[in-house]
Amino acid sequence: WSDTTGWPSCVTFYQDRLFFANTTDNPNTVWGSKSGDFENFAPSATDGAVGDDSGLTFTLATNTVNAIRWMFGAKQLQLGTSDGPFLMSSGKDDLALTPTNVTVNRETTDGVAAQVPIGAGKATLYTDRNLRRVRELAYKYEIDGFVSVDLTLIAEHITSGSTITGIAYSRAPDNLIW
Repeated sequence: WSDTTGWPSCVTFYQDRLFFANTTDNPNTVWGSKSGDFENFAPSATDGAVGDDSGLTFTLATNTVNAIRWMFGAKQLQLGTSDGPFLMSSGKDDLALTPTNVTVNRETTDGVAAQVPIGAGKATLYTDRNLRRVRELAYKYEIDGFVSVDLTLIAEHITSGSTITGIAYSRAPDNLIW
């Protein structure tokens, strides 16, 4: 990273690694630190061996450049992009994400805004790319995948004539999105 290639605009922790994403030259790339060593992003040991604890680099392979606008660590590492949420994981619940077992899947095509999402229970709440709707990314057993439900569907008047500048979630005394 540099002043000429750009600096990451997204950061999060996930499975004892520090992750960065989205530079000027690589808007759809994720970099993960060595496991437990947050300042070391080396992809291999000095002898060239790639271990499970090595740093990792992954670029989303899609038909268009999907700029990563946020990351959220949950059961999988969620990547909010301009063209919808992606999930990054090892592909199995009982295995850690490593440089040699990275699986990335697009879950929906509902693009996201560059605003920090909120974890609410087992769902992730985020603002859509038009800054007019709050969506809930949640797993649905019936389809064995994630859906992005529009939480403002029955209250479209809330964002009528304005845009969402940020969201907050209160857990007590009632669960509310502000």
